[in-house]
Amino acid sequence: MPEEQPETRFDFTRRSFLGRSGLAGGVVLSGHAADVARGEVQQDTPNGDTGVDEDALVQLDIDQARLVQAMAERIYPSDELGPGAAELGVVYFIDRQLAGLSNGWGEGANWYMEPPFVNQFEGATLNQGWQSNLVPQEAYEFALGWIEEYASNEFGGSFIDLSTEQQDELLTALENDDPDNFRSVKPSEFFTLFRTNVLEGVYCDPTYGGNRNMAGWRMKRFPGSPGALGSYRELIGREGFIRIPPRSVEDDVESTGIETGSSSSNSANSSESATHSHGHSHGPRYELEGEQKDEAQGDSEEDTDA
Repeated sequence: MPEEQPETRFDFTRRSFLGRSGLAGGVVLSGHAADVARGEVQQDTPNGDTGVDEDALVQLDIDQARLVQAMAERIYPSDELGPGAAELGVVYFIDRQLAGLSNGWGEGANWYMEPPFVNQFEGATLNQGWQSNLVPQEAYEFALGWIEEYASNEFGGSFIDLSTEQQDELLTALENDDPDNFRSVKPSEFFTLFRTNVLEGVYCDPTYGGNRNMAGWRMKRFPGSPGALGSYRELIGREGFIRIPPRSVEDDVESTGIETGSSSSNSANSSESATHSHGHSHGPRYELEGEQKDEAQGDSEEDTDA
């Protein structure tokens, strides 16, 4: 790879989805649900333990993973409303996506990657797709090194060792294109890519490695899958807020008796699967606010909000 690479532009399907949806600072569901790998096992870490498990990494090395986790926690920090990116396992989601485990995303396997690439100053449009000679694996590899270099030059240490205020200042600098040591990709473009990946990891189906224990969904009251043979159509038109306990794709697969190749004892959602697995003859489970639970629908999750 030549030392001097052309200026390029991060601009691709997931970024255009983020812009069209008006959710730049909010919920972004993973765009890879159709490509879920049935046999992947969610790494289970006890609640509150935010250390990175080196043995669980596929693409990132331990230093890169710790940097990714520290940055992600500033993008989506834990607070009184719920867990942050570290507790939700976002680093494992990003690691697996970079490794291309579900659909080759990290390798750019499904993209046309031949030049010419549209220069960022020449008015590339969103529908022109990924405009870089770097695939995501390479973009992360280079950018993480440049971020550490910038942190050392500006603050005298690694990003991980900075105060939260300094970390936020550095991330803001990325967003504003302040660092001058980036090449081939603008700091703001990597920031947009990274922020998108973090939010995907928070709200993805847990089968992808993030959204541990479906906590991201619970905070948004997102129900997940209605079941392999289920549907939410019967709920359309009913008045009141409908509370539905979340369930993942893995829960659906297990409830049909299909062998996934993953051990329930190793799944972060094993307890959820045991609680929520059910037959599909009655459709989805639900509960309406202000009404008694429909007995025909089985279990339902209580509203714990104050």
